[in-house]
Amino acid sequence: EREKEEKRKERAAKEEKRKAEKKAREEKREREKEERREREREREREREEQEKKRREPPRWLLEVDSEEITEDEHQHIPSFFGHRPHKKGAKDKEQPLDEAHRGVYLLVRKQLVQLWGKHKPVYLKKSRCLGLKGDIKVIGRVHSYLEHIGAINQGCAETQQQQAA
Repeated sequence: EREKEEKRKERAAKEEKRKAEKKAREEKREREKEERREREREREREREEQEKKRREPPRWLLEVDSEEITEDEHQHIPSFFGHRPHKKGAKDKEQPLDEAHRGVYLLVRKQLVQLWGKHKPVYLKKSRCLGLKGDIKVIGRVHSYLEHIGAINQGCAETQQQQAA
């Protein structure tokens, strides 16, 4: 009789343990689901924020002669607005960029936006921009940035093919 009682208690304890483990697994799944939902909500907020930025063009895109340089430009092309090596190969000696470099950036940006305006909707390749005033590397970096934000080559078939690849 006592053995039966102990076995029954043992089975009951095992059953309780299984129920507790099952409940813990279910709670874990629910937490994971909630975390996934929260991550998805965060991604959606980020997408909306990016879309909002795309919808609101920078003032300089509307006013070609504007000398405004946005924080986004500072972040995407730091070599113009941060520091850069004083001499080639001397990476430890840095100096801030001066007004001349800022002027070069503004000139190249303006020229690219105007060139795109003239040839819209034909895709503006970097090679087509080689006749512009400015260093080839500078033109390439500014071209990439303008294309990234949709200031040039927006809606071109070539751009859409590149994005799909």
